[in-house]
Amino acid sequence: MKKIRYSRKELEDLLEHQKAIALAKEKVLLSYISEIEELYKELHKKIQTIKQKEETINQTKKILAQNERVFTLGIMAASLAHEVKNPLIVIAGMLDRLEKHIDPKQKELLNIIKKEVERIQGIMNRLTEFYKPQPIKKEKKNINQLILDTIKLTQHYLERFKNVNIVAKLSDNLPEISYDKGQIQQVLVNLIINAAQSMPKGGTITISTSLTTSEYGDKNVKIEVEDTGIGIPEENIDKIFQPFFSTKPPEEGTGLGLSISKDIIEKHSGKITVKSQVAKGTCFTIYLPYSE
Repeated sequence: MKKIRYSRKELEDLLEHQKAIALAKEKVLLSYISEIEELYKELHKKIQTIKQKEETINQTKKILAQNERVFTLGIMAASLAHEVKNPLIVIAGMLDRLEKHIDPKQKELLNIIKKEVERIQGIMNRLTEFYKPQPIKKEKKNINQLILDTIKLTQHYLERFKNVNIVAKLSDNLPEISYDKGQIQQVLVNLIINAAQSMPKGGTITISTSLTTSEYGDKNVKIEVEDTGIGIPEENIDKIFQPFFSTKPPEEGTGLGLSISKDIIEKHSGKITVKSQVAKGTCFTIYLPYSE
């Protein structure tokens, strides 16, 4: 077999040609790798988007299920409240009559019974009010004056707590907004009482106001009620606005206050949020819409 001989020049040319082919292949391969990386990144983004949507759907399902339970509970509670209120009225009337005929030494026991009956009546009334639509009577006013009035209103109640102080940090340039004075005051009173009860060793309740603009350009008057209390455990944060949820002893609350407060704020087209750290304190923030 005849051997093919190449000159040095031919070998160099052949080598250069092979190098050029290898380089071209490398460029094509790198291009494919880059394209695959881009496709992978895009696929990863889509997977993350799908996961987020699934999470949103799951959260929505949970909220719908919770709303359904709350709605059913509301119907049952309102019916129960109506049924219980009537015999309570009879019992209260009988106790009043009995008071006139018993030994003075037994009156103390009778008074305890009367107070407990009144407490049950109060719970039933709040249940009825919570599940009965309340008309909103809005007036255009500055919210700062309502806050100052509410602080005065709760001052006597706060005297039962050791070293609990209220500090007001109110913005001077707040515009007037439309709100129902009685209902918003009810929310503020509830938040102040909750804050005081969360500070058994004393502390400070700070109420502040400001004008804010959301990322969508909506203007709101912001009210913050912050305490230096025991805080809310993370596992309870999502539950605190649910009816009847309470971490307090039965004599200190029914678990309806924050549910009612949320309902009132939402009827004002507003929003109420909460942030809390255990052993550091809690801050409730109310956003009430403002339009020029």
